[in-house]
Amino acid sequence: MKALSLYQPWASLMALGHKRNETRGKDTAYRGPLAIHATLNLIIPNNQEFIKALNDLRLLDQEFPRGCIVGICRLVDVVRVDPVIRLGLYEDRMNCHEYLFGDYAIGRYVWITEDMKKVDPPIPCRGYPWFFDWEDPRGE
Repeated sequence: MKALSLYQPWASLMALGHKRNETRGKDTAYRGPLAIHATLNLIIPNNQEFIKALNDLRLLDQEFPRGCIVGICRLVDVVRVDPVIRLGLYEDRMNCHEYLFGDYAIGRYVWITEDMKKVDPPIPCRGYPWFFDWEDPRGE
């Protein structure tokens, strides 16, 4: 299956279901199973709203797994951010953290995922830029 590397805490936010979409500067024609890889990098933005959200989710003091597969989902669609999509996510931000946990600048792309399953324990794996091929050693 294809895998995609994300910095922490974004990889864990996806694996735990707090973030359903990934935002990227590029489109992709790929649809199907997608493993979420946590890179070795941990970046906590200097953004009080982001930090508050991590704290509210009880993730701020958590040790984030790195260098491993943390979740498996399905990439079901990719849409380009336009003012309507951006406004809808912004208005719905009280119900989810999608807007806060992504970069929804107009012209970027929203990679929409479904059926996220956390991989527990995480599976060690080397990551790569963009997509890379990964075989689940559990045979799933």
